[in-house]
Amino acid sequence: MKKRFTITYLIGIHLFLAVVLLKSDFNDRVEHKFGIHTAAQSPEITQHFHRMLHYHKRMDGNVPEGSVIFIGDSITQGLCVSAIASPAVNYGIGSDTTVGILQRLPYYNSIKRASAVVLAIGINDIRRRSQHLYLIPN
Repeated sequence: MKKRFTITYLIGIHLFLAVVLLKSDFNDRVEHKFGIHTAAQSPEITQHFHRMLHYHKRMDGNVPEGSVIFIGDSITQGLCVSAIASPAVNYGIGSDTTVGILQRLPYYNSIKRASAVVLAIGINDIRRRSQHLYLIPN
């Protein structure tokens, strides 16, 4: 009986640890620490981006229904969104680009409950992209 309890306990502890590690940013931190980059990562995705996204994911479940959600770069991050709309949430990340926006949009479940979503992005893309990407074909 004691052996069975010990085995069950060890399996339970390992399952709990696996869930905690998967739900945290542990993998991102290990990848960053050892310089490992997965194919999906872009050089535009910085450590600051990951820290802010982790913060955004934690607060996303607390966003009230009918909020106005602002998503963008440093201009958005520095914006006092509560002066524009109420309730409002600020999902701005300094130095972000459209690559970062597209990567993080699926994490914001509050978008489904929002009354409006404001996207303000593009200024950092000008530094990172060649001009021909912005030309509109005739």
